[in-house]
Amino acid sequence: MAALVTGCKRSVPAHVSAGAKDLGVIEFTEGTPRQFNLGGGKGCSATAQRVDGTNLKIDFIFARTNADGTVTEFDNFHLSTIPGRQCVIPYDVSNGASPTPTISFTPKWKTP
Repeated sequence: MAALVTGCKRSVPAHVSAGAKDLGVIEFTEGTPRQFNLGGGKGCSATAQRVDGTNLKIDFIFARTNADGTVTEFDNFHLSTIPGRQCVIPYDVSNGASPTPTISFTPKWKTP
């Protein structure tokens, strides 16, 4: 279940916590963003690229919708993994939440 994290200040949790938001299997195509609702006015966008034939580089952007309807980015996360491997990543909601919220998913590559 380990994923190689690149360009990130945090480590990937070794297991899925009981409070993790499970996004299930996510089917990615090159450069096409996928949008997910995380509840509580928060959401994320995930965009994948195929790297060296097998690996995937997935970029996440986390955002919240404010009371006035504006959307503000509050975190991002970058990881490299392979299709079919379950991934668990944290995101910082900047409100001192403990434990840190996480999402889990299993990437799948869609061949056009």
